[in-house]
Amino acid sequence: PRGAICYGDDRGGEPTFVRAAAWLPDAVDCSVEEAEEALLRSYLHSYGPAAPADFAAWTGMRKADAEAIRLRIAPELRPVDVEGSPAELLACDLEALLGAELPRPSVRLLPYFDTFLLGHAERTAVAREHHPAVYRKQGWIFPVLLVDGRAAGTWSHAVKGKLLRLRVAPFAALSRTLTRAAEREAGALARFLDCPEVDFAIESPPG
Repeated sequence: PRGAICYGDDRGGEPTFVRAAAWLPDAVDCSVEEAEEALLRSYLHSYGPAAPADFAAWTGMRKADAEAIRLRIAPELRPVDVEGSPAELLACDLEALLGAELPRPSVRLLPYFDTFLLGHAERTAVAREHHPAVYRKQGWIFPVLLVDGRAAGTWSHAVKGKLLRLRVAPFAALSRTLTRAAEREAGALARFLDCPEVDFAIESPPG
C-alpha cells in the first residue's frame, strides 16, 4: 500500500477517509525502506532497549523482516543487557539512558491500554501469574498500578459529580510509602478530571 488515504475525523460516530495529500500537505513521500527504518528508530526511541522480536511483535511483522530492517540501521545501534537478556538501543539515546535517575519508589497509575504494557513481546513488566488480571479477554488491557516499572496491582475508578472514587487492587500487600504514593497519583487524576473530592481505597490483596 502507498498510503494514498488515511483516517479523517469521525462524523456521526462513523469513520471517514481522506486523501493523505489533502490531510498532510507537507508530508514527504519516501521509499518503503526509508519508512521501515524511520518506524524502527521511532519505536526504539519510545520503547528501547528492545530486541528485533519485540519490534516484530509490536508491528505484527515477521521476525525475519524485523531483523532485515535492524541490519540496515545496525551502525546506529548499541548493544545493552536488560536483566540478562540482550537488547539494543539507538546510540543517540544511550547516554541519556545511562544518566537517567528515577525517584524510588516510582509509583504510577497507568490507564487502560497503556503503551508501556504493549511495547515488548515478553511483557515482563507484568509477572506471568498476573497476566490474566491485566491482559483480559477480547484484547482489553486493564489499568495497572506500576511500582518501579513493575505491575503491582490493578485499579478502577468512577466519577460521580465532583467525586472521584478510585480503588486499587494490589497483587500483594502495599507498604505505607507505596500506599501514600498511590494516593498522590489518585489526587493528580482527580485534578485532571476536575474532581475536588477523592474517595481512595486499597482493597485487600488475594489470599
